[in-house]
Amino acid sequence: MSTSSLRLAIAVPLWRGSRTVFLTSHASHFHVVLENISQDPIRIWSEACSWGYEALSFEMQTPHGMVPIKRKSINWKQNTPDYILLNPTELQIFDIYFASEEWQRFPLPSAQHSLTLMLRAVYTVSSDPLSKRFNVWSGRLTSNTLPLLFVNHLSS
Repeated sequence: MSTSSLRLAIAVPLWRGSRTVFLTSHASHFHVVLENISQDPIRIWSEACSWGYEALSFEMQTPHGMVPIKRKSINWKQNTPDYILLNPTELQIFDIYFASEEWQRFPLPSAQHSLTLMLRAVYTVSSDPLSKRFNVWSGRLTSNTLPLLFVNHLSS
């Protein structure tokens, strides 16, 4: 299946001229959207298994190149392949709890400060025997790289 069958985007609307994400608690989050833009249903790994959980990551653009931001590994008590079906025009919306312990190296501004990060979302699924067996989409997608302004309203 071609990579053009899905589209990936960071969904942070403009607020006062910037794509702004507010940090008010560890439950603060923004969204990443995966959309089926093909005419056919597409299977993608569910986040309830390691294959889907590890598929989404970020890359932060720095003066020295791209720095990966991945989810922290977790110990799966039960890890069986599981997929979901995206019909044409359907979306999978990911809640990104950037201030939680879920993400490695997600740089955040210190309390009462702000920080602009150049971020893009990355969705990667290996073409392996398991993805072939379950006919799950495989490939690598990236969103546009966007400047996201993170504003920390937490006190120190």
